[in-house]
Amino acid sequence: MATCVEITKPPGTGWVELPVRTYRRGVASTVRGTDPELVDWSVEAARELAGPDPDPDLVADYAEQLAKRTVLSRERGEIAQLVWFPEPGGPPAAEIHATWLIHRGSGKPKGGGNPLVTLDRLEEMAGKPRESTAELEVSRVELGCGPAIRTRQVEVFGETTGDAIVQIEFQIPWSRLKNALIMNMFWVLADDDPALVKIADNTAETLRIG
Repeated sequence: MATCVEITKPPGTGWVELPVRTYRRGVASTVRGTDPELVDWSVEAARELAGPDPDPDLVADYAEQLAKRTVLSRERGEIAQLVWFPEPGGPPAAEIHATWLIHRGSGKPKGGGNPLVTLDRLEEMAGKPRESTAELEVSRVELGCGPAIRTRQVEVFGETTGDAIVQIEFQIPWSRLKNALIMNMFWVLADDDPALVKIADNTAETLRIG
């Protein structure tokens, strides 16, 4: 995938963009500590997240979280991952991921090309609820990088709102690669806020494919 994809980090404090595009040697190298650039980056980012005069244990915990997230994102072939920590010392509240459809486990279809890149086909796929889906809204939107399918979905994995996840997803067909760019943002339903939906929509507007 030589095509360049750009995404702008949301404004405000607490957002961290993981260095997922700087692929080194995968999970094993990070576990063994042989990816010094990732180690240095995660420690520095952890210090900023932890706030002034942070507890060393908190910095170490954040650094481990960020490094693991980065490695997993690289292994999945993601283009970008952004994580939001709204409170110093607190857990992440929302995540944004961007990837190509073929890196999402869809596989390469026989005969070359990808039959899933038209708006009609993407809309059809997006409209199929999962077993865990409680709410599903699908619409067509126009982004700065082109037409897209926008989905809002609430998935319930338990008996309380704390076990439910809200996800806003955009699927943008890109004919030059016979593929589609996927950007999604998700958070826990208990923390649902119109401002989070606005962040998802605004971030999708910043996507550029070139």
